[in-house]
Amino acid sequence: MDDRLLTLAQAADRLHVGRTTAYRLIRDGALTAVKVAGTTRVRESDLSAYIAGRPALRRHLPAFRKD
Repeated sequence: MDDRLLTLAQAADRLHVGRTTAYRLIRDGALTAVKVAGTTRVRESDLSAYIAGRPALRRHLPAFRKD
């Protein structure tokens, strides 16, 4: 399966947080990231796993709501 790499800005946007908060999540080990040519990237599957593990966050993100 091809796992898309998101820029930090894209990941932060999907989480509805700023880049600083996204960096903090990575630094604290809550969100996994990889370095590609000196830039920080987040695998789409890692972002989905982070969101899936946070029920309160899922309620606020339209793509993950189960209405």
